[in-house]
Amino acid sequence: MHTGNPHMISVKRGPVLTLCPNRWQGQQTGTPWDSAVSQGLASALALLVGRGATADELSDKLLSEGDTSALPRLYQILRQLDSAGLLRRQLRLGDLPFATLTPLAPSSCLSDNQPLTSARVKLSRFAYTRVGSDELQVESPLGRARVSLHHGSAAAIVSALAQPRSIDDLLELFPNVPDDLIRHLILFLEHAGSAVDAAAPEQPVNGPTRHESQSWWEFHDLLFHMRSRRGRHTEPYGGTFRLSHVPPPRLIRTPWPGHVVPLFRPDLTALRHADSSFTDVLERRRTVREYAAEPLSVRALGEFLYRSARIQQILRSPETDYALRPAPSGGALQELEIYPVVARCTGLSPGAYYYNPSGHHLSQLATPSPALDRLLEQAWVTGGRGSPLNVYFVITARCQRVLWKYSSMAYAVILKNVGALYATMYLVATAMHLAPCALGGGDSEQFCRLVALDPYEEPPVGEFLLGSRPGDK
Repeated sequence: MHTGNPHMISVKRGPVLTLCPNRWQGQQTGTPWDSAVSQGLASALALLVGRGATADELSDKLLSEGDTSALPRLYQILRQLDSAGLLRRQLRLGDLPFATLTPLAPSSCLSDNQPLTSARVKLSRFAYTRVGSDELQVESPLGRARVSLHHGSAAAIVSALAQPRSIDDLLELFPNVPDDLIRHLILFLEHAGSAVDAAAPEQPVNGPTRHESQSWWEFHDLLFHMRSRRGRHTEPYGGTFRLSHVPPPRLIRTPWPGHVVPLFRPDLTALRHADSSFTDVLERRRTVREYAAEPLSVRALGEFLYRSARIQQILRSPETDYALRPAPSGGALQELEIYPVVARCTGLSPGAYYYNPSGHHLSQLATPSPALDRLLEQAWVTGGRGSPLNVYFVITARCQRVLWKYSSMAYAVILKNVGALYATMYLVATAMHLAPCALGGGDSEQFCRLVALDPYEEPPVGEFLLGSRPGDK
């Protein structure tokens, strides 16, 4: 049996328990247990609010108060706090913090004496480490807790679990770390969804068949889903105006230099009488990848953009201007910009343009070049290699307008806005008897290089094809 280094620092008896201040302070006054507790029990539980205490130390405190009959009540309260996600556990190496398990949501109770779930464990394929609050944190979108690593040995043990390891393996690799400390750290990782049974490792959907629904997910998709919604994190969420101390980017983008092309403005009153009914448009809406021999006209392009993307009204506000457009936008921040990349359009030269939604005109940014040809070829391939392209819209987001207001969900809001714009563009194109096609993705780097955009300030977030519909004038 492994006995370890006899000179190593010993671990306290089990994890030190403390209350999670970020989960109960500010939501209630006093303490998160009812007032109907004895003086001795209250004295013991008060240890959870400060530096913390192990379960044994809480029991000792209660016994020292002469309140032995309250022991069952003590453990009942600890279980209640645990299941509510209010109890934090910390491992200490001597007096030094080693690792901390912090709940992110209510979950099943973790017994400090429960056995490991398997003989050999490894990190989950969903586990990731990041820096948070000046410490290394291990999280997983599968978990309802995170593990903070305060000691170099704790980080090294987590790193070693990139390969399947047993407790004995880890004890050999880290002889100066106590047995109980390693076992508790593995329990922490398992409870946080970051360590799994190495005998039945998780597999992506193209690996060995598994029936668990999580096996269908890729790492980045599941992380984005869980992290951009409430439930499994404790970060601020929603319209917190987290960067309100700095002004957001202006509503109307700084004008691009270059040749300006005024666009046609349709008569909306006439369209209200001449358009197909809304039900007819909904029923006819389809993706169309084949175009007529005669390409899209600049007049039709102008009408399409006017009806789907122009700024209808500016809403003035002290902190920033907001706006209304045909497509809804989260918070009316209107961060989306449209760049028509023209391959074939009657009355308009090929090249890359910026659509000004306030002035309803185009600014030419790039003329035909090998780089522009590569961008259009990639769009043609993504669109199904059908007819020669007419117009390819690259939709970007001036992300700072949304990041200025929203916490945790900012990029999710942007993508939802893209979906709303796609739907509006589809319906307008159908009403105009044009051929619309939303694309599932594109090359952000390639477009940013073409028109000299900062890929972190204004990245492409959507792509859309438009052409003349076969059989229509």
